[in-house]
Amino acid sequence: MSTNTDESKPRTRIKFSNLDLPNEELGEFKKTRKRMQNRVSAMKCREKQKSYTVTLEAKNQKLAEENGKLSLENASLKAENALLRRQMSFFENMMANFPMMRKRESYGGDMESMG
Repeated sequence: MSTNTDESKPRTRIKFSNLDLPNEELGEFKKTRKRMQNRVSAMKCREKQKSYTVTLEAKNQKLAEENGKLSLENASLKAENALLRRQMSFFENMMANFPMMRKRESYGGDMESMG
């Protein structure tokens, strides 16, 4: 699992058998190395989580703005619908109250053909 941090220089692995250290120091060296690896991994994880959080917050903001726009559009369309319904009702009542207009509709012609 050796990865290159710098493309020009391959990463070299330390072979613990080549180190001339007493067992206690070798064990301490391994623990310290492991702690450093864990620290780096934890930092990467926190950065990744922070980036993800920032991305989600930006997406949330965008969706909230879109939701606001759609709510305004919905309210406008509801008002327009209500107005059109009132107009339709008005004209239906107007047609019902004028018998002459109903006769004209039943003959399918204009006033001159009725009589």
